Amino acid sequence: MLRARDEFARGSASCVDAFDRLALLIYGVRIPPQWSGLPPRRDGILRGADLLLTSAEVPGTADDDSRRIALFASATSPYIVDDEGLVRLGEEATGLRLTPFPYKRYAGPPLSYYLRTDRQNRYTRLVINPHANCFARCKWCARTYDSHARPDRVQVPSDTDRALEPRAFRELPRTVMSVAEVLSLVTSDPAVMQGHRDLGHLTELAVLSGDFPPNIDAAAYLRSLAQAARDAGFCGRLYYAGHQIETAAAMHALRCDGLTTFFVYTVEHFTRRLELMPVKGKRSLDDVEAILREAGSVFPLEDIGYYLIIGIDPASDLRRGVTRLKPLATPQPFVLTPYNFVHERLYHHDYQIERLRLVLRARDMFLELYGRPMPGGSNRSLFPLNSA
Repeated sequence: MLRARDEFARGSASCVDAFDRLALLIYGVRIPPQWSGLPPRRDGILRGADLLLTSAEVPGTADDDSRRIALFASATSPYIVDDEGLVRLGEEATGLRLTPFPYKRYAGPPLSYYLRTDRQNRYTRLVINPHANCFARCKWCARTYDSHARPDRVQVPSDTDRALEPRAFRELPRTVMSVAEVLSLVTSDPAVMQGHRDLGHLTELAVLSGDFPPNIDAAAYLRSLAQAARDAGFCGRLYYAGHQIETAAAMHALRCDGLTTFFVYTVEHFTRRLELMPVKGKRSLDDVEAILREAGSVFPLEDIGYYLIIGIDPASDLRRGVTRLKPLATPQPFVLTPYNFVHERLYHHDYQIERLRLVLRARDMFLELYGRPMPGGSNRSLFPLNSA
C-alpha cells in the first residue's frame, strides 16, 4: 500500500493527498469510538457509514464536490483517524485532518433535503429528494433493501448483511410529497433561508429523484416544482439527475421559463447493467446513446451530463464507454463505495490495492480524454482535489 502510494505521489504533496482520499473511499477508515455517536440517517444507510467529513486542507479554489468526502468504517482498513481527526496510514501520518460536519436535513419521510456550500462557504445549493421510495433496486445503492412498499416483501438480513442498520428493512411510504408541501418546508427552514425573504439567494435547485413510482409523471412534477421555486424567487439553475426522463417532450418540460437546466442521466456503469440495475439496466448502451443524443436536441452540450461509477467496469470497457459518450455528454465520475459486505463483490477486482489502481487509471484516462479533472459524484469524487 505504501509502495503504491509512493509510486503515485512522485514526491508531490497534493498527489499524496489525492491518493489518500481516494484510498479512503475504497478501504474505509477506523473511526474513534467517540465519533460513532453521530445520529444515523433515516433512509437505511449503515449507522457506521454515516460519518461525513470535511478537511481544512482542501484548497478554497476546489470545486464544491471536492470539499467533502464520505468515509466508511471498515474492519480491514489500513487507515485510522485519531481523536484529533488526524488520518494515519498505519503508523505514517497522511497530513489529512478530518472533522465531522452536519449533512442532511430530514423533514421526515418522504422528503429529505440538504444544503451544499459554494467556494465562499455559503449555502447556495439546495438538493432535495421528494420521496424516500426508490423502486430502481440498484445493487450498489446505499439503500440496501429490496422492497420499500410491501411489508410481505421486506428483506430479512442475512449473515453477510449483519452489519446493516436494522431500519434499512422497513416499509416506506409510497407517496411523493406534493410540490406545495416541499416549498412550504424548505421556505420555513431558517437554515435554508439564511435570513432571506425568498429563494433568490440559492444558485441551484438540484433534484436527485431516485425512481418515481409509476403513478407519478416525473417530468410534470419537476416542472411544477421548478415553477413553484421560481415563483418563490428562485432564479438559479435547475439540476436534474435521474433515469425516467428520456424523451424530448419530457426534457422540454424541464425547461421552465427563465431557468437554466442541467440534465444528468444516471448511466452508472457500462457492464453487468441488467444484473446490478434491474430497472435502469433495461436500457442498453445503444438506448443510453439515443437518449443522450435526444437530450442534445433540447439542451446545450455543456448542460448535459451523466453519472458514472468507477470500480464496476474493467478498464477497457470503461474507456470504450466513456469514449463513445464523449460527443454527447460530460461524465460525472465517482468512486464505488461499499456500504456493506455484499457490495464488496461488485468491484471488478477482488483485491483492494487493484481496485485503487483501477481508480488511478481512470483518473489518468479522464485527464487524457478531457485535458482536465472531471469532478462529480457527490461525496465520492474521482478528483477530490482541484489538481490533476
